Amino acid sequence: MFDSKEVKTKKLILIGCLLSNLLILGAFKYFNFFSDGIQKLFELLGFSLDLPTVSILLPLGLSFFIFQTSSYIIDVYRGVITPEKSFVNFATFVVYFPHMAAGPIMPARVLLPQISAVKVKLNADMVQSACFLIVIGLFRKIVIADTLAPMVNRILGNPSTFDWKSILLATI
Repeated sequence: MFDSKEVKTKKLILIGCLLSNLLILGAFKYFNFFSDGIQKLFELLGFSLDLPTVSILLPLGLSFFIFQTSSYIIDVYRGVITPEKSFVNFATFVVYFPHMAAGPIMPARVLLPQISAVKVKLNADMVQSACFLIVIGLFRKIVIADTLAPMVNRILGNPSTFDWKSILLATI
């Protein structure tokens, strides 16, 4: 799309990409809604119609992914950014949830250059450090938090039966 000089070709590619995104979203989120609606409409008109329904699990964050990729497609179409050559950088842009504080959809022209600029060479020390942090986090969750949870839940579940020191300690 980016290399195409013809406006008509670029528009067709843009429309095709956006339609495929919306079709994926529609298939997962709205297929059963429309199928049930059409079936009920036909029943009101006196016709018996047995339309299929799809029983699949909705992928987590599908709408977010669709709108992120649509933002990228539109930015490439407008010529604001060049297409990302690294699949890892593109995938990171699409699934990067922590930027949600800045707004639900961050334009590719804002986030993608930041992702592309950082080049980290993975080494054994980094892997060892990451594994250590994961183990510490699991220890805190499984050993400390899960052990204290019944007591904290009992105190905070019925605070009127406990003194302020117990409530403060349970809160901490």
